[in-house]
Formats: sequence, structure tokens, C-alpha cells
Amino acid sequence: MANIKCKYCNKIIKDEPYKYKNTNYCGETCANLHEKQKKNRVALTDYIQEIYLENGYEKDEINWTLITSMLKNIQQEHKDWNDAQIRYVLFYMYEIIQVNLFDEKSNGSILALLPFYFNEARDFCKKQKEIKDAVNEFEFDDEVIVIKRNNNRRYWDDIDIGGL
Repeated sequence: MANIKCKYCNKIIKDEPYKYKNTNYCGETCANLHEKQKKNRVALTDYIQEIYLENGYEKDEINWTLITSMLKNIQQEHKDWNDAQIRYVLFYMYEIIQVNLFDEKSNGSILALLPFYFNEARDFCKKQKEIKDAVNEFEFDDEVIVIKRNNNRRYWDDIDIGGL
């Protein structure tokens, strides 16, 4: 019998493999993690396509070979970055600080500037979470306060109708 490897972790499976969609995995956890990783990659590529389409490109004008090779290089260089983080950094660059991703600095790909904004986007995300947590922890007082207005002193000006 040939050695069967897990599709997600590449470990050799000694026992009976867990089959999911005709693919071999160590167990259900590896299968679920692989599906989650695939969904994050699809969400990232859909967002990249959306950015290109919003900037006047057609679907067939998008250089997917360059984009996928840059994604692979970025993830090899920064092994702790995943597709969801890269998508968030793109969102931060495009939506929040509105960087022009299609100028000459990008060298033909919107991913070229990604490493320069990663830490800034991570700090922004942390601040947003802190603000959200602070709002959730804030306790509102439902105490009713009665404010009395002093209506006794009204000032009336005389209007000269003849002068109008």
C-alpha cells in the first residue's frame, strides 16, 4: 500500500484516512481547517477582483498569474500571514486610508505595497477592537433626571409695526 498523505498537514496517514470530498485527511479537524483556508482564499481573490472591477478593469484584464505568484511569495516570506489578514490589509489600504493601488509605485500589482502597510493595518485593527470592547463594557445608567426650566422670566420686545 502506498503512503497516503494528509492534504492539509502533509503527514503520512498510518491508519484509515478521513475522506472528505474524495480527498484524504488525518481527521475531521484537518478537513475543516483546509476548507476554511480555501474559503479565505476565495474571499481574498473575490475582493481583489472587486477592486480591479471598481477601477475600470475587465475580468480578462486582471493578471491572475502575477497576483497568485505575489501571494505565494508574500506568504513564503511572511509565514505567519494568512489570506484573511492579507484581505484585511488590502481593505485597510483601499477603503480606510484610500491608497491608490494602481499608480506607478505598485509595479503592476495591487499587492506590491502590502508589506509596507501590514503593521499599520494591524495596529488599526487592534484599536478598533479596543474601541468596540470599550463600548461593550460601558454601562449606561437608566436613571431619569428631571430638569426644571424657569419660565417665569420671559423677555418680550415691543415690535413697531409701523416701522416694518
